[in-house]
Amino acid sequence: VESCKEAVSGAPLMEDSLCDECREHYAGALRTLELLDVNFVKNPRLVRGLDYYTRTTFEMTAASGLGSQNAIAGGGRYDSLLSMLDGPDVSGIGFAIGVERLIMLLEDVPVSKDGCFVVVRGAENVQDEAMKLLKELRSSGICAEAVPDKSFKAQMRRAGRSGYSCCVIIGEDEIAAGTLALKDMTSSQQSEVARSAIVDKVRDILGG
Repeated sequence: VESCKEAVSGAPLMEDSLCDECREHYAGALRTLELLDVNFVKNPRLVRGLDYYTRTTFEMTAASGLGSQNAIAGGGRYDSLLSMLDGPDVSGIGFAIGVERLIMLLEDVPVSKDGCFVVVRGAENVQDEAMKLLKELRSSGICAEAVPDKSFKAQMRRAGRSGYSCCVIIGEDEIAAGTLALKDMTSSQQSEVARSAIVDKVRDILGG
C-alpha cells in the first residue's frame, strides 16, 4: 500500500541494527543464494508476521506465468518458536506455499523420484563448492539433496535413507585433486571421478 510505504519511509532499517552474529548469518544466507545463482532482491520493508521470526524472512515469486499474483511461498526462520510454546530449544525454518499457483508452474516440469545425495566433508569453502555442485546437478535435471550442517556419519545415514541410487562425497582432498567420490548406493561400489565428469557419471548410475 503506497500510503503505508510513505509512512515508514523515514523509519530505521532493521539491517542497520544487527548484532555481529546475525549480520554474519545473513551474509552467509545471501552468499549461498549467489552461489546457486538465485536471483534475489533485499527488501528491508518485507511485510510478514514478524513477531515469531528470527533472522531471515523471505518471499518467493515467479518471474513469469502468474501475472500480478506471482507470490509462490513465504516464510523465515523460527529459531525460538518451539521454546516459546514450551517445547525444546530447536532451531527451524518454515514456509507456506500457494499450492494452486505452484501446480500451475509445475504442470510442464518432469518429476524424477531418483537422484543423487551430496555428502559434504569439510569447512565453509567445501560447503560453498557443494552448493555449486548441487546447482549443477539440478540444472542438469538431476534431483539432488544435501544436509551439510550434519556430521559426516549422519549425512551418510541420510543418503542411505534417501532412496537415491548414488551419492557424491566432496571434501578438501577431493577439491584439491579435482575429483569427487561417487558411490553407487545399490552396489556399494565407490570410485573417484573427475569433477568435470560428475554429471555424466551420475546419469550413468541413474540410467540416463
